[in-house]
Amino acid sequence: MKLENRLMVKFLTGVVTLSLILIGLFLFFYYGAGMLKGGKQQPSNDPEAVMGRMASEATVSNDGRVEISSKMKEQLSRNQEWTQVLNGRGQEVMRYRAPKNVPVNYSPSDLVQLKKEMRRKGYNIHVWNKNHEKEEYTWILGRKNNYVLLRTLKDATQWKDGKIYVPTSLLRQVHKQRGWVQILDEKGREIYEFERPKDTVKNYTPGKFVYMDSSSLIYLTGKLNGKPVTWVYNHASEVNDQEKKTNLTIAALFFTSIIASLCVFVFFAYRFGRKLGEPLLLILRWIQDLSRGDYRGCIRAKYVRDPQTGQLKKRFRIYQEVMEALEKLSVQLNEVEEKRSRLDQSRDEWLAGVSHDLKTPLSTIKGYADLYAHREYRWSTAEMEHYLELVIQKTEYIQHLIEDMNITFQMKNEALSLNRERGDMKETLRMIVAEVLSEADVEESHIRLELPKDTHVMASVDPKWFKRAVINILTNAFVHNPPDTEVIVELKVETNVAPSSVDPGLRISIRDDGVGMDAKTVSTLFQRYYRGRSSINSSYGTGLGMAIAKKLIELHDGEISVRSHLNKGTEMTIELPSREIPAS
Repeated sequence: MKLENRLMVKFLTGVVTLSLILIGLFLFFYYGAGMLKGGKQQPSNDPEAVMGRMASEATVSNDGRVEISSKMKEQLSRNQEWTQVLNGRGQEVMRYRAPKNVPVNYSPSDLVQLKKEMRRKGYNIHVWNKNHEKEEYTWILGRKNNYVLLRTLKDATQWKDGKIYVPTSLLRQVHKQRGWVQILDEKGREIYEFERPKDTVKNYTPGKFVYMDSSSLIYLTGKLNGKPVTWVYNHASEVNDQEKKTNLTIAALFFTSIIASLCVFVFFAYRFGRKLGEPLLLILRWIQDLSRGDYRGCIRAKYVRDPQTGQLKKRFRIYQEVMEALEKLSVQLNEVEEKRSRLDQSRDEWLAGVSHDLKTPLSTIKGYADLYAHREYRWSTAEMEHYLELVIQKTEYIQHLIEDMNITFQMKNEALSLNRERGDMKETLRMIVAEVLSEADVEESHIRLELPKDTHVMASVDPKWFKRAVINILTNAFVHNPPDTEVIVELKVETNVAPSSVDPGLRISIRDDGVGMDAKTVSTLFQRYYRGRSSINSSYGTGLGMAIAKKLIELHDGEISVRSHLNKGTEMTIELPSREIPAS
């Protein structure tokens, strides 16, 4: 299976597993909440529902007497309610906790009158009919209302200093009964409220009061500050304690499910990230080792492979191709490093061979000296000048070779130190060009300086070694091009300089319109002992000049680059960074 397919399967497997677990937790909560609601569903406290339960649980004796269950009696006592049952003739056949002033025999109008009277005395009367064995029974349920409290509150309400005042003791009773109070003006607008729920109506239309007579709202009318007002009282519906506990249990179950889901998600994310991330971290460390030149991939390979079978360990198999590629790359880079070490060794050995090359010019010089010392041979003036010129050339070649090898040795062993001096780079370049013109066979018209005007360009460089680097580049430009080649030396100053910089960044461009170089020559130009095949005079030079120039520029924290095309010329660019003021 390919890497992308394995990653996709791994990802989908993790996502599907996590989804199934989360769905399972959701179903657990859903069915758990359903069982709690279904198993502990509390009976309604609606009057008709209460009387219906009483009737269904009641027993009727042979003489027509009715007896309610002890459970219903406990509920009535707990809620401070009373009940009475009448037969079809309006005669009482059962009463429980009914007030003494409640009659035992009723006419149809008596029950209506009782309902109105009891409401004013603090009870709401609810009536419900049910037939039992062809006998119609009337169930009466009396529930306390708050007319007494509202009447007391109405009588105690005062108008003080332009505000409505209600005694705090009465408001505490309203709060204790989980009720609220409103006072309305003659247009039904609220002018006072106490603990009214936010979703309750503030202003009433006449139709609202019609509805009040059959609802849980009670009201009284009167005058306050000489104006007609209405006192309205209502209370929150009581919720069974067990139902509250059930709701709390469901809420706890919900939050437990949420926390469990988060824990499962974090656990799977950690496991998934570890399975995919641990091999990636190893790969990154492996790549970092390679970037640092540590090609001992065998150490990592031992970590990812089973020592007995040699197979990749399970957690690394998902990146099998990457692991195998890194192993192969480590082996190849290690082989390249060994080849490079052998190449350096061979070059060092070649240095010994170069010293042997000194014998050739020395032999030439010695031969001419021996001829000159031979008294039997008479030298003409032309011969003497010719051979002396050859001796001078060979001597200069030897001198350059020894100097280049000495510098190369110092740089290779990091024994070359710079002594920076701050000076005007414009004057430095002028002196370098003047020295090249005086020492090399170059006409002044073939080299041109382009320097910034009306300003000093200060830079901190080692005068000796910076001059050597630039001279090597200029010499290379003249030696490997035709005599009529024009060389331009241009100095540019970096415009964006930090305020803390003591020296600006510089760019020195040395370009010519000569024969140029091919891509292979450009890629190997700064290698030691390399001489370009496009050289006009291939016998000149030691093959170390450009390598030395590059290293000297790098010692100045700079960079050197080259662009060249055959028959279009070459451009060498030296870039020196700006230097910050040293921290004190």
